[in-house]
Amino acid sequence: KMLEAEYKKNGKGKVYLGGNIGTPLLPYILEMTEDDAAVVELSSFQLFSMSAHIHSAIVTNITPNHLNWHVDMDEYIEAKAKIFEKQTEKDRLVLNAENDITLSLSERAKGSVTLFSSKKALTETRGIYLDGEQIIYFDGSEKTPVMTRSDIKIPGIHNVENYMAACACVFGEVSVDTMKEVARTFGGVAHRIELVAEKNGVKYYNSSIDTSPTRTAAALRAFSEKLVVIVGGYDKHIPLEPLAPLLSEHAKFISATGDTGEKIMNIMLDSDYPCDKI
Repeated sequence: KMLEAEYKKNGKGKVYLGGNIGTPLLPYILEMTEDDAAVVELSSFQLFSMSAHIHSAIVTNITPNHLNWHVDMDEYIEAKAKIFEKQTEKDRLVLNAENDITLSLSERAKGSVTLFSSKKALTETRGIYLDGEQIIYFDGSEKTPVMTRSDIKIPGIHNVENYMAACACVFGEVSVDTMKEVARTFGGVAHRIELVAEKNGVKYYNSSIDTSPTRTAAALRAFSEKLVVIVGGYDKHIPLEPLAPLLSEHAKFISATGDTGEKIMNIMLDSDYPCDKI
């Protein structure tokens, strides 16, 4: 959205969005030009067999996931790391300073690393961070205020972190004014805390992209109210025990469904969650 808005303002090329989010870009290759940009979400499945030079890369978080497909956690991490393996010193890598695995990747980076954090100031390295309500970008010598939390239309601290990562990725190519403009108007994407209906005073949100406890935690923490939570589905062979304290704190009722429904129910009962609330 930021690149698209900036390109339109300056009469530049077209911005293509695709990859793991559902839109394959191969059909558009013949119409792309050197003035265009491609913004691509890449899964570990796609990265596993890829070898591509990616100019600006972001790794937001690495936590256990897809262990039904990868041999082990080490293979999963190495698949993620392939996103920057062909970079040079002219390229950019944005990493989460609050995720130990992600942060450790900075030691292997060949390009310029920018860290992001919502928990601490990053003033000893290139970074973008939350200072009270203000998002600050630090280039190693100069601080630039980018936007405030209240500028961001979509809820949740994880979305503040997502904005920091995105801003770091395009800083210098997109103006701060454009970044703020997008933050104030963009309502989010499908399946990520997406408000789908409101009926009789009840709001219904679709956050079905949250297919790991880490993502589920981010979605739950975006709300101050206790929620009715539908949780479960396909078994990806990742630990589900971290859901127990999260759901105990944030759910007033749980509907446990799909292949993992019974497993989640038993985890919640073992943690003394009321049986009549499942």
